[in-house]
Order: sequence, then C-alpha cells, then structure tokens
Amino acid sequence: MATYFRCLMRCVFSPFILLYNSINIYCVGCISIYWLRFLRFLCGRGCCLQCWKFTDHKFPRDEETEWKRAPEIDETKKWCLFQHKIDPCDVQQGGLGDCYLMCCIALIATRPHFVRNMFITKELSIRGKYKIRMFDSKNKKWEVITVDDQIPVDSSGRTKYSHSVGNELWVIILEKAYAKLNGGYKKIGGGGWMGDVLTAFTGCKNISLSQNKDKQWTGNGKKMESAVDLFYVLKAHVDAGAFVTCCTSEFGKEIVDKRGGQAGETHGIIGGHAYSILAAKDVKLSFFGGKRVLLLQLRNPWGSGEWTGAWSDKAPEWDQHPSIAKEVGRVVSDDGSFFMAVEDFVLYYTSVCLIEYKHSAATDLALEFNESTCYGPFCGCISGCCSFWCCCRGARAIFFAPDAATDLRAGDGPKTCCNCFGIF
Repeated sequence: MATYFRCLMRCVFSPFILLYNSINIYCVGCISIYWLRFLRFLCGRGCCLQCWKFTDHKFPRDEETEWKRAPEIDETKKWCLFQHKIDPCDVQQGGLGDCYLMCCIALIATRPHFVRNMFITKELSIRGKYKIRMFDSKNKKWEVITVDDQIPVDSSGRTKYSHSVGNELWVIILEKAYAKLNGGYKKIGGGGWMGDVLTAFTGCKNISLSQNKDKQWTGNGKKMESAVDLFYVLKAHVDAGAFVTCCTSEFGKEIVDKRGGQAGETHGIIGGHAYSILAAKDVKLSFFGGKRVLLLQLRNPWGSGEWTGAWSDKAPEWDQHPSIAKEVGRVVSDDGSFFMAVEDFVLYYTSVCLIEYKHSAATDLALEFNESTCYGPFCGCISGCCSFWCCCRGARAIFFAPDAATDLRAGDGPKTCCNCFGIF
C-alpha cells in the first residue's frame, strides 16, 4: 500500500518536481555563470586579477620539482576547464604510476554530467583557484577540496603527471584534488585501490570481488560457483548504472596463456593494470536460440592497448556472427575499448570493484556548455531544457532511475516504481 501511495504522490506532484529541477539545474546554473563572469569583469576593472593568483600553501610540495601553472605550460592554447564535451579518451596518464586513478577518472568521464557536478568551479578560473567536492572516507563526510593550478613539470616544461587531450584542465585538477585528499602526489603514486577512488568520487560503498587460489570468485562472504555466476552479478550492477572496475594480477607484464599458448602470451592484456567495465551483454549465437555468449566490454584507461583474443576488435567471431556486432554496438577503433568473453575474463583478471551508486537528479543532470564562447551557457541552458522536457531526460533521471544493486545477487535489470509506469 505504501508503494502505491508513493506512486500516487509522484503522479500528483511530478510536474512541480520536474519544473523545480529544470529551473534549478539549467536556468539558475546559466544565470550564476553569467553573474560570476560579470563580477570578474568588474573586479578586472578595479584590480589586476592576473596578479592576484591563488596559491594553495596546504598542498604538500616537492621542492626539488619545478612547478608551473597549467595554462602557462603552453601559452599558445586557449585553455578551459571543460571544452563542452567530456570524453574518456581525454584522460591521459602521466609518469605518476596511478593507472588505478586514471581508470576511475576515465570511467566517470563516460557520464559527463557526473564529472561536472563534482566541480563547484564550473569554468576556467583566472586566479587559478578550483573547488571540487569529494567524500572523505576517513572522516565519513563530504569535503570541498580547494587546489590551485600549479602542477609539476619535467625538464622540457611539460606536465609530469596526468593531462587531457586538447586544452582542457579538468583531468589535471581532479588528479591534484585527489592527491590533496590523500596527502600529496607521492601518496597516490605507484598503486592504489580503485574502490577508494570511486568512494571518494561518489560517497558510495564499494564491494570487492576477488579470485582465490581455487579460481573461485568471492565477495562479501559469498561465492560464485562459475564464470557465468560472476557475469550475471556484473551485469546486474552495470545495468543498474553502477561504476565497475577490474584489474589484472601482478605478473610483471607477462603471463602464461592458460589456454595452451606459448609462455608469456598475453593477447594484449597488461599485468598489474586497472581496467573499467562498461557493459555486460548476454547474446544468442543464433536467431533460433541455443548457445549464448556472455560478453564484457572493457576499457584500458591508456586509450590504447586492447585485447587481441576471441571477440576482440578484429577477431573472426564478429564475421561469423554479424548480428551480434550490431546488437552489442561493436566499433572497430584503437581507443582502448574492447569486448571479451567472460571465460577469458576470469583467466586474466583477478579482482573487481563495484560501487553501489545511487542515482539522483543532483548527479545525473547538469548544465553542459562550451565555456570558450560568451553564449555557451545560454546555448547549454536551451539544449538542457529541451532534452529535459522533450526527450524525457528529467523524468527518467528523477523518477525512473535504476535502483542501486546493493548485493551480489544477479538482478533482472532496472525497475520502475510500479508497473503502470513501464511505458516510460
């Protein structure tokens, strides 16, 4: 009875809830950006903001390293915080050895609205001051991390650590903010756990799955008897919109092919490396049913270096089953993304991290705009309102967001609040 009452209340008040969110996210967001630009213009008239740069004295610095402000690394570029569209391929790892962090940043970049909502500072700061919202798991509360745009550079004047393709700064700033949360760059270099990163980004609990010596996958005290069981657990979380990552064991860049190949044959898989899981597809090999294939779509955060075995980009399986390529959305490109059968996955990967991500309008909707133009926020507001109302994006995000998969049972996919809303 309580469920149907909630559904009734949603039906009654949904127009007001949608109107409030559309105004708050897009209209108020647009006006606040123009207001801040106007204040910067007035301050620029009265004083030189370029000379009043912000320096974060609380950030641990290595005095032996040369530091530069990010926009000064290449002054020929027109720098911005976000250049309209956020893409996982923008993320480029540097020499810090934090592939686990880059994997998580590339994973959240698949949801641009989520990244934008992490940043309190919405566009390039003339003072070089940026604020990012992160969850402090030690103190169990959300914190506002304030950093400047000074980063370590090498002898040639290029950034030593992460960077973004093009002229965006968000990857550099996000890496530095996470470093500050953990005590500096040295604290996050050389390895870490992806669950800690995703918890800092989302504030949600992480679940760890690992493969034991008996080749069984376990997590939260539960065992998965086979690779098929593992697949449906992963599928339940991926379909619910969870962030899912995995990593290979520390086998020092080479492994023994467990399917009878030559020693050291890796089929493109990198040892001791982090990957993100983007999709889980259960597809039939023929139209008339029968045998099925369970495919996982993974991504290397380096943006290159892909699996070359069965169901890889150029594998013969796609030519033998062209309907499957269309069903799963196969794209042949050296972008670090690839498909892999779950039977091969369990041979190379030894741990998985799942995040019990909770969807809401605050995380799934954001004003997306091109900050390099004066009319960018206005165009972003119009585009956002159109997609919010005309494409039902607002209703889907607020009322029909998938429930978080909070355990290790294989689910049936997203649920609606009641059967009468199934049409949406």
